[in-house]
Amino acid sequence: MAIKIMKKTLTSIAVIALAAGTVMIAAAWGLGARGAVSFGPSGLRVTRQGKEETLSQRGIEGVTSLDIAAVSADIEFIPAENFGFDIRTSAGEPKWSLENGKLSIEETHTAWAFHLEFPLFAPAASDSGGSYVKVYYPMGESLDRLAVSAVSGDMDFPGLSGRVSESSFSTVSGNISVAALDTDALSFASVSGNIEARDISARHTRLGSTSGSAALAGFFGEFEANTVSGDIAIAAQSDGTGSDYKIETVSGTINVAGRRVDGISAQSSAPGAGSSFYVKTVSGDITIDW
Repeated sequence: MAIKIMKKTLTSIAVIALAAGTVMIAAAWGLGARGAVSFGPSGLRVTRQGKEETLSQRGIEGVTSLDIAAVSADIEFIPAENFGFDIRTSAGEPKWSLENGKLSIEETHTAWAFHLEFPLFAPAASDSGGSYVKVYYPMGESLDRLAVSAVSGDMDFPGLSGRVSESSFSTVSGNISVAALDTDALSFASVSGNIEARDISARHTRLGSTSGSAALAGFFGEFEANTVSGDIAIAAQSDGTGSDYKIETVSGTINVAGRRVDGISAQSSAPGAGSSFYVKTVSGDITIDW
């Protein structure tokens, strides 16, 4: 009986595999030259690969606001004499516009992948195809707004010597690295990507993360952060007037000024304090040093 059941199971698996292969080969044939069939650890996969696109521009003037958006591309900021950019994508269409001082640069992602995995041991991996966005900018420039967003690409912003009124950095799974930024309003948002910020001077800061960790250093006037499982480490500079703080966690640990705090919350109030910190996590650890 056991042998019969095993034979039936193997026959069913073979039929499913044959059907999956037939469907995927037909799909690749329908996609033409941009379709491909591959077999890997996750099984059979059909992909449609987009055409590589590149776009470059230099010497852009009159920029007061900068918006950068990418999907799979890494975003790199490079100091230069004037604004400009290089975009390369293997699965989309690069776009840019300049209107009323707002420079928008975008790496879109229009190609798609169809995959039917057998066996279903692991998800099929997607390829970024070497896509990138390189943004050239004058170090001494001041901006009204700086907004940078990515899905899976990393972003590296080495900073400005000029001032930014409003700045935001957001990602899903990519990492964020920011330095030397003087801003009124600063926001970070991440799902699983890590956040690193140093030499920051921000009047109002908001940070939200699910599982990514965050390490920040600089002067923060009003600071608010919420994470689920990501750790938060803050090295805060003081203006000499002291700091208020309220820290809460469900199962993480709390360290303040080199001392571990017993319990799941810590709070302190300093009259006339120049900084205030409200930090909350579920299972992440929280560290604040002055």
